Amino acid sequence: MAEEKPQEVQPPENERTLAMLVHLLGIFTWFVGPLVLWLVKREESAFIDYHGKQALNLHISAAIYNIAAGILSIIFIGFLFMAAIGIYVLIVIILACMRAYAGEHYNIPLTIPILK
Repeated sequence: MAEEKPQEVQPPENERTLAMLVHLLGIFTWFVGPLVLWLVKREESAFIDYHGKQALNLHISAAIYNIAAGILSIIFIGFLFMAAIGIYVLIVIILACMRAYAGEHYNIPLTIPILK
């Protein structure tokens, strides 16, 4: 008989909603919305703290990547990189929103872990 895995405790719905909102605000306010919400709620919930750090790491990383792409725009390939970065960030934010609302700790790929 196979052993059953212990179920993880699901964060309350309000924490899941706020964690999702941390990511979603990034679409409309870049890093400002996630930063404000994370600063206000990070002490109240470890789940929101985790997702806030992930969202901020994503936006900081995207800014660094866009600066590098801007430099590469001199040889015209940077414009393609900027478009790819924008599409990537949008897709990852949508995935992170879904995972946060599902109560999962989603580690966003290709980000520089500045906030740990």
